[in-house]
Amino acid sequence: MTNQTVSETSQSLQGMNSNTFHLALARAAATMANPAYGNRLQLATEGLPMQQELFAPPSTRLPARAGGPGPSGYLPVYRVQLVRETAITATRKQLRSSKDVADLLWQFLDQVDREHFVVIMVDRKNRLIGINTVSVGSLTASIVHPREVFKVAILSNAAAIICGHNHPSGEPQPSSEDRSLTRQLIKAGHILGIDVLDHVIIGDGSTDFYSFADHGELQAHQGEKHHV
Repeated sequence: MTNQTVSETSQSLQGMNSNTFHLALARAAATMANPAYGNRLQLATEGLPMQQELFAPPSTRLPARAGGPGPSGYLPVYRVQLVRETAITATRKQLRSSKDVADLLWQFLDQVDREHFVVIMVDRKNRLIGINTVSVGSLTASIVHPREVFKVAILSNAAAIICGHNHPSGEPQPSSEDRSLTRQLIKAGHILGIDVLDHVIIGDGSTDFYSFADHGELQAHQGEKHHV
Protein backbone atom coordinates (compact mmCIF):
# COMPACT_ATOMS: atom_id res chain seq x y z
CA MET A 1 0.00 0.00 0.00
CA THR A 2 1.47 3.42 -1.01
CA ASN A 3 1.78 6.46 1.27
CA GLN A 4 -0.92 8.15 -0.76
CA THR A 5 -3.29 5.19 -0.24
CA VAL A 6 -2.55 5.21 3.49
CA SER A 7 -3.27 8.95 3.65
CA GLU A 8 -6.55 8.58 1.74
CA THR A 9 -7.61 5.66 3.94
CA SER A 10 -6.77 7.58 7.10
CA GLN A 11 -8.84 10.56 5.97
CA SER A 12 -11.79 8.37 5.03
CA LEU A 13 -11.79 6.71 8.45
CA GLN A 14 -12.42 9.99 10.25
CA GLY A 15 -15.98 10.39 11.45
CA MET A 16 -16.87 6.72 10.95
CA ASN A 17 -18.73 4.78 13.59
CA SER A 18 -17.21 1.58 15.02
CA ASN A 19 -18.83 -0.84 12.57
CA THR A 20 -18.01 1.25 9.51
CA PHE A 21 -14.45 1.62 10.74
CA HIS A 22 -13.95 -2.13 11.03
CA LEU A 23 -15.45 -2.71 7.59
CA ALA A 24 -13.15 -0.14 6.01
CA LEU A 25 -10.20 -1.65 7.82
CA ALA A 26 -11.08 -5.10 6.48
CA ARG A 27 -11.37 -3.74 2.95
CA ALA A 28 -8.00 -2.02 3.21
CA ALA A 29 -6.29 -5.14 4.49
CA ALA A 30 -7.86 -7.29 1.77
CA THR A 31 -6.87 -4.81 -0.94
CA MET A 32 -3.30 -4.71 0.30
CA ALA A 33 -3.07 -8.52 0.24
CA ASN A 34 -4.92 -8.99 -3.03
CA PRO A 35 -6.42 -6.00 -4.90
CA ALA A 36 -8.88 -8.16 -6.84
CA TYR A 37 -10.22 -9.74 -3.64
CA GLY A 38 -10.48 -6.32 -1.98
CA ASN A 39 -12.62 -5.06 -4.84
CA ARG A 40 -14.90 -8.09 -4.56
CA LEU A 41 -15.20 -7.55 -0.81
CA GLN A 42 -16.26 -3.97 -1.37
CA LEU A 43 -18.87 -4.94 -3.96
CA ALA A 44 -20.16 -7.77 -1.78
CA THR A 45 -20.61 -5.60 1.31
CA GLU A 46 -21.81 -2.30 -0.10
CA GLY A 47 -25.34 -1.50 0.90
CA LEU A 48 -25.65 -4.34 3.43
CA PRO A 49 -26.71 -3.69 7.03
CA MET A 50 -23.26 -4.18 8.55
CA GLN A 51 -24.44 -4.48 12.13
CA GLN A 52 -26.43 -7.57 11.16
CA GLU A 53 -24.44 -8.99 8.29
CA LEU A 54 -20.82 -8.64 9.42
CA PHE A 55 -20.60 -8.18 13.16
CA ALA A 56 -23.52 -10.19 14.50
CA PRO A 57 -22.84 -13.52 16.28
CA PRO A 58 -22.77 -16.51 13.88
CA SER A 59 -26.02 -17.84 15.34
CA THR A 60 -27.89 -14.68 14.32
CA ARG A 61 -26.02 -13.74 11.16
CA LEU A 62 -28.16 -13.57 8.03
CA PRO A 63 -27.41 -16.05 5.23
CA ALA A 64 -25.96 -14.94 1.93
CA ARG A 65 -28.56 -13.07 -0.05
CA ALA A 66 -30.09 -15.20 -2.77
CA GLY A 67 -33.50 -13.63 -3.16
CA GLY A 68 -36.29 -12.98 -0.75
CA PRO A 69 -36.96 -10.03 1.54
CA GLY A 70 -35.17 -11.22 4.68
CA PRO A 71 -34.56 -14.04 7.14
CA SER A 72 -38.11 -15.33 6.80
CA GLY A 73 -37.48 -15.98 3.13
CA TYR A 74 -34.77 -18.58 3.74
CA LEU A 75 -35.21 -22.29 4.38
CA PRO A 76 -32.21 -24.34 5.56
CA VAL A 77 -31.47 -27.43 3.46
CA TYR A 78 -30.08 -30.38 5.41
CA ARG A 79 -28.45 -33.62 4.38
CA VAL A 80 -28.84 -36.56 6.75
CA GLN A 81 -26.32 -39.38 6.66
CA LEU A 82 -25.07 -42.26 8.76
CA VAL A 83 -21.45 -42.07 9.88
CA ARG A 84 -19.48 -45.18 10.82
CA GLU A 85 -17.41 -44.53 13.95
CA THR A 86 -15.51 -47.79 14.15
CA ALA A 87 -15.99 -51.53 13.67
CA ILE A 88 -15.88 -54.68 15.78
CA THR A 89 -15.20 -58.26 14.76
CA ALA A 90 -18.46 -60.14 14.27
CA THR A 91 -18.21 -63.90 14.69
CA ARG A 92 -21.49 -64.28 12.80
CA LYS A 93 -22.82 -62.30 9.86
CA GLN A 94 -26.33 -63.61 10.41
CA LEU A 95 -28.17 -63.80 13.74
CA ARG A 96 -30.09 -67.04 14.12
CA SER A 97 -30.97 -67.09 17.82
CA SER A 98 -31.20 -65.00 20.95
CA LYS A 99 -27.90 -66.57 22.06
CA ASP A 100 -26.24 -65.08 18.98
CA VAL A 101 -27.63 -61.69 19.98
CA ALA A 102 -26.47 -62.07 23.58
CA ASP A 103 -22.96 -63.03 22.43
CA LEU A 104 -22.80 -59.91 20.27
CA LEU A 105 -24.00 -57.73 23.14
CA TRP A 106 -21.43 -59.19 25.53
CA GLN A 107 -18.74 -58.44 22.99
CA PHE A 108 -19.94 -54.91 22.28
CA LEU A 109 -20.67 -53.94 25.90
CA ASP A 110 -17.69 -55.66 27.46
CA GLN A 111 -16.68 -54.06 30.79
CA VAL A 112 -19.02 -51.06 30.59
CA ASP A 113 -20.03 -49.84 34.04
CA ARG A 114 -23.33 -48.19 33.14
CA GLU A 115 -26.49 -49.26 31.40
CA HIS A 116 -26.25 -49.02 27.60
CA PHE A 117 -29.22 -49.41 25.27
CA VAL A 118 -28.24 -50.47 21.78
CA VAL A 119 -30.03 -51.30 18.56
CA ILE A 120 -28.84 -53.92 16.07
CA MET A 121 -29.90 -53.34 12.48
CA VAL A 122 -30.47 -56.34 10.21
CA ASP A 123 -31.76 -56.95 6.70
CA ARG A 124 -34.62 -59.25 5.71
CA LYS A 125 -32.42 -62.33 6.14
CA ASN A 126 -31.29 -61.25 9.62
CA ARG A 127 -27.85 -60.41 8.31
CA LEU A 128 -26.04 -57.77 10.31
CA ILE A 129 -25.98 -54.21 9.03
CA GLY A 130 -24.59 -52.49 12.09
CA ILE A 131 -24.99 -51.68 15.75
CA ASN A 132 -25.63 -48.34 17.43
CA THR A 133 -25.63 -47.13 21.02
CA VAL A 134 -28.88 -45.25 21.52
CA SER A 135 -28.50 -44.28 25.14
CA VAL A 136 -26.05 -44.44 28.03
CA GLY A 137 -27.62 -44.22 31.45
CA SER A 138 -26.73 -44.76 35.07
CA LEU A 139 -26.00 -47.92 37.01
CA THR A 140 -29.68 -48.81 37.08
CA ALA A 141 -31.44 -47.20 34.11
CA SER A 142 -31.10 -45.47 30.75
CA ILE A 143 -33.49 -43.05 29.08
CA VAL A 144 -34.68 -44.31 25.70
CA HIS A 145 -37.17 -42.84 23.24
CA PRO A 146 -38.54 -44.76 20.24
CA ARG A 147 -37.60 -41.99 17.81
CA GLU A 148 -33.93 -42.36 18.72
CA VAL A 149 -34.13 -46.14 18.35
CA PHE A 150 -35.67 -46.03 14.88
CA LYS A 151 -33.67 -43.07 13.57
CA VAL A 152 -30.62 -45.19 12.87
CA ALA A 153 -32.77 -48.04 11.55
CA ILE A 154 -34.32 -45.73 8.96
CA LEU A 155 -30.97 -44.23 7.95
CA SER A 156 -29.40 -47.67 7.53
CA ASN A 157 -32.38 -49.01 5.53
CA ALA A 158 -32.84 -51.81 8.03
CA ALA A 159 -35.70 -54.24 7.51
CA ALA A 160 -35.79 -55.07 11.21
CA ILE A 161 -34.06 -54.30 14.47
CA ILE A 162 -33.05 -56.17 17.59
CA CYS A 163 -32.86 -54.15 20.78
CA GLY A 164 -30.56 -54.93 23.64
CA HIS A 165 -29.23 -53.52 26.85
CA ASN A 166 -27.22 -54.54 29.86
CA HIS A 167 -27.97 -54.63 33.56
CA PRO A 168 -24.72 -53.75 35.36
CA SER A 169 -26.21 -55.25 38.51
CA GLY A 170 -25.82 -58.66 36.86
CA GLU A 171 -29.50 -59.63 36.97
CA PRO A 172 -30.97 -59.79 33.44
CA GLN A 173 -34.61 -60.06 34.44
CA PRO A 174 -36.61 -57.22 32.81
CA SER A 175 -38.14 -54.45 34.87
CA SER A 176 -41.61 -53.02 34.37
CA GLU A 177 -39.96 -50.11 32.52
CA ASP A 178 -38.21 -52.57 30.19
CA ARG A 179 -41.52 -54.21 29.33
CA SER A 180 -43.26 -50.87 28.80
CA LEU A 181 -40.48 -49.68 26.49
CA THR A 182 -40.62 -52.92 24.51
CA ARG A 183 -44.34 -52.45 23.92
CA GLN A 184 -43.74 -48.89 22.72
CA LEU A 185 -41.01 -50.02 20.33
CA ILE A 186 -43.18 -52.77 18.86
CA LYS A 187 -46.00 -50.27 18.23
CA ALA A 188 -43.64 -47.74 16.66
CA GLY A 189 -42.06 -50.42 14.50
CA HIS A 190 -45.47 -51.56 13.31
CA ILE A 191 -46.27 -48.02 12.16
CA LEU A 192 -42.90 -47.58 10.45
CA GLY A 193 -42.83 -51.02 8.87
CA ILE A 194 -39.68 -52.04 10.75
CA ASP A 195 -40.04 -55.23 12.79
CA VAL A 196 -38.70 -55.55 16.31
CA LEU A 197 -37.39 -59.12 16.29
CA ASP A 198 -36.25 -59.28 19.89
CA HIS A 199 -35.18 -57.37 22.96
CA VAL A 200 -32.33 -59.06 24.78
CA ILE A 201 -31.05 -58.12 28.23
CA ILE A 202 -27.65 -59.30 29.39
CA GLY A 203 -26.10 -59.29 32.86
CA ASP A 204 -22.60 -58.30 33.90
CA GLY A 205 -20.69 -60.78 31.74
CA SER A 206 -22.22 -63.99 32.96
CA THR A 207 -23.94 -66.45 30.66
CA ASP A 208 -27.42 -65.42 31.77
CA PHE A 209 -29.56 -63.30 29.49
CA TYR A 210 -33.24 -62.61 28.95
CA SER A 211 -34.93 -62.70 25.54
CA PHE A 212 -38.41 -61.24 25.15
CA ALA A 213 -38.90 -63.34 22.01
CA ASP A 214 -37.92 -66.58 23.74
CA HIS A 215 -40.45 -65.88 26.49
CA GLY A 216 -43.22 -65.19 23.98
CA GLU A 217 -43.65 -61.56 25.02
CA LEU A 218 -42.94 -60.05 21.61
CA GLN A 219 -45.49 -62.25 19.88
CA ALA A 220 -48.14 -61.29 22.42
CA HIS A 221 -47.59 -57.57 21.84
CA GLN A 222 -47.30 -57.94 18.07
CA GLY A 223 -50.76 -59.46 18.05
CA GLU A 224 -52.26 -56.33 19.57
CA LYS A 225 -54.02 -53.80 17.38
CA HIS A 226 -51.98 -50.67 16.79
CA HIS A 227 -53.61 -47.34 16.09
CA VAL A 228 -51.85 -44.44 14.42
